[in-house]
Amino acid sequence: EWEPGELPEAEDLLEEDFARLYESLSDAYRKLETDARISHTEAADYYTMWVHQIKTPIAVQELLIENSRNPLTSSLEEETMKIEAYVEQMLYYAKSSSLEGDYIIQAVGLKTLVMDVIRKNKKMMVGAGVMPRLEQLDYEVLADPKWMEFILSQIVTNSVKYCDKSRKPYVSFEGKEEGRMVVLTVADNGIGIPTQDVSRVFQKGFTGENGRLFKQSTGMGLYLCRKLCDKMEISMELSSCQGEGTQIAFCFKRADA
Repeated sequence: EWEPGELPEAEDLLEEDFARLYESLSDAYRKLETDARISHTEAADYYTMWVHQIKTPIAVQELLIENSRNPLTSSLEEETMKIEAYVEQMLYYAKSSSLEGDYIIQAVGLKTLVMDVIRKNKKMMVGAGVMPRLEQLDYEVLADPKWMEFILSQIVTNSVKYCDKSRKPYVSFEGKEEGRMVVLTVADNGIGIPTQDVSRVFQKGFTGENGRLFKQSTGMGLYLCRKLCDKMEISMELSSCQGEGTQIAFCFKRADA
């Protein structure tokens, strides 16, 4: 086999030489591909392990806060919730990048799913004065419940983060049957997204104008939501008008279709 610096000129190669060169390059490519796959898997495994390990001190901290209620621990509780949300985001980022499918598509009640998300984010919503609105959610759809709970929680978090407190803020969940599909629209009356940023909100790391105003934005939430939805074959479309609010529509397959 030829060394990288010893490759002959093309005009000097015979047919058997081309075959040997092709095989040599193919072997090198396969090795690079295998090394990259191993490195990727090891990184994903480390992220997952790190997330599960850090959940223990977070749980201990939550217990200490619960057993010692005062103004200081209330502030600590809010910060702990943010840490937990970022840790969960890291976990799903690791899962979304994995070559293995770590999800199970099954029938799930839309109303049950939404109620679980509201319960999970109740403290955050109450603290910001954001009211939930539910309408026509009596549908069974196909999705992974844990993944969808994470996705909807990200949407609720954004609605709270970018709410407009000068009016009564809300986040609404409305289902609508469309043939063999069910569309869930999650909408708020928050500050909305500037027109020039709407087409880029699903890009990895993009924060836009709102991100510059709210320094805690990571630009990962909507990127992860779209990526997980793509894996589950659930379409996710966003529309927004600055100063009026944001709508996100999820199109599910009906469980009974």
